[in-house]
Amino acid sequence: MENLNKHNARAAEVFNYDGENIVDHLTKDSTFIFNISPRAFSMSGENGIAISNPISNVVIRKGEVGSIIHTPLSTAIAGPGGFAYAESELNVYEYDMN
Repeated sequence: MENLNKHNARAAEVFNYDGENIVDHLTKDSTFIFNISPRAFSMSGENGIAISNPISNVVIRKGEVGSIIHTPLSTAIAGPGGFAYAESELNVYEYDMN
């Protein structure tokens, strides 16, 4: 088995949409699969502020069944006395064609 520490391994979040709600498992075949992989990097020097916050927006049609795979990579590095913050965000919006 390979040592995963030497790779940039990340856990993906999977959101299944049944046409009405986000659910654990789909009971119908998917009509779409979105693989979202946002990347952000921020670095500051001494006493600086580094903020890394990639934001992904997905718009899906109500009544369509599918999945969203979200695999973000967000890194922030600050120098001595500095502040670093890294977090990704996924926003899912639905619209109705009727």
